[in-house]
Amino acid sequence: MEQPNVSIYLDKRRKKTSGKYPAKLRVYHKNDERRLYDIKTDLTEDEYKNGYLPAKPRQEYRELKKTLTAIEAKANKIIAGLKHFTFELFERKMFRLSTDSNNVIYYYEEYIKKLTLDNKIGTADSYTQSLNSILLFIEKTQGKKPTHLAFDEVTPAFLNKYEKWMADKGRAMTTVGIYLRPLRALFNQAISESEVEKEIYPFGKRKYQVPAGQRVKKALNKEDLKKFFYHPVEDGSSQQKARDFWFLIYQCNGINVRDIADLKYENIHGDSLIFLRTKTMHTTKSDSKQIVVSLTTDAKRVIEKYGNPNINPKTYVFPIFTDGITEIGKKSKSKSFTKFLNDNVKSIAKDAGINENISSNWARHSYASNAIRGGASMEYIQESLGHKSIQTTMNYWAGFEESAKKAITDGLMDFTNEPLSKKKRQKK
Repeated sequence: MEQPNVSIYLDKRRKKTSGKYPAKLRVYHKNDERRLYDIKTDLTEDEYKNGYLPAKPRQEYRELKKTLTAIEAKANKIIAGLKHFTFELFERKMFRLSTDSNNVIYYYEEYIKKLTLDNKIGTADSYTQSLNSILLFIEKTQGKKPTHLAFDEVTPAFLNKYEKWMADKGRAMTTVGIYLRPLRALFNQAISESEVEKEIYPFGKRKYQVPAGQRVKKALNKEDLKKFFYHPVEDGSSQQKARDFWFLIYQCNGINVRDIADLKYENIHGDSLIFLRTKTMHTTKSDSKQIVVSLTTDAKRVIEKYGNPNINPKTYVFPIFTDGITEIGKKSKSKSFTKFLNDNVKSIAKDAGINENISSNWARHSYASNAIRGGASMEYIQESLGHKSIQTTMNYWAGFEESAKKAITDGLMDFTNEPLSKKKRQKK
């Protein structure tokens, strides 16, 4: 790997009132990529020329030379210790406090900042909730809110106590798993950066195993779909709108609410809807696959009924988002619309006699399960949902209905021309 070049640079773009200029740590990497870092030191041109540049400066500049070369030496040592250089990793190691390298809280906070800067607001929220839950556990069990949590303090015993504390609060094991997976990811990151020894890793066999999410069947069968679709609601009501959007999700390959809100008229091509999933845009940039939906008559009706009247390629199809909205604003608006949708469809389902606590996510699962029951392959559903892994797709599959299982079993002997019981009687 080509090592970056490190030096002290005098930034003369703006002179300070003291008559000095800020000295910066300059790091050059391949392709002439350069970054300057403030080292909280100001120098005159004379101090820079006579104190830093000479290999052996005069007596009055030797202490300055020692200070500046120590900064260079620290930067070079950090770079030499990196398996793969990135500016982000270098910055974190160069400018953090000495205690931060072993601080779980610091790792959380830095990663949350990075996610926020990358506009990955949903993932940032997940890490924030995970951190807050762990901090609250320590505060409630130890009597004070911590500012430092060493990686080696997070032992299997610590994690088992956290799990029990969560259970005592009535939280499901699924929630425990959701909160601990970010912690496990940060442990793996710290190990890959050689900040933490593998030996203290608390997860895995014969250590602590993060609870797996329970696979809950979230698909409505055809009978319940019919009840839900035809149950009478007031024309023009919130219930009608919510149900229309629920069935839009169902008919459009289980598209999620965030992607519905992100749709623009340029995504509609005749009878097809073509888009990229927002969730996977950042994680699979080099292998992003378009999702193509064949629009049904009913899906077109919903688009026409609720769509923006300004049919411009760059206009959002639905007035959930507005031009110029920030990523944080999108997160908030899509969350509000999802709540509106879920509150109303739960009410309709209850009135229709459907004994399920349905939500927008049920539309996605119902699409997958009913498409497979109708003869679609698992690979087709994987492609239509935009999943990278077939295992993820299988989690959406609610299984065959009992009537279908019976029909399959009864059909195992359909190669005979007459009932097997009759053949047995003839043989006797």
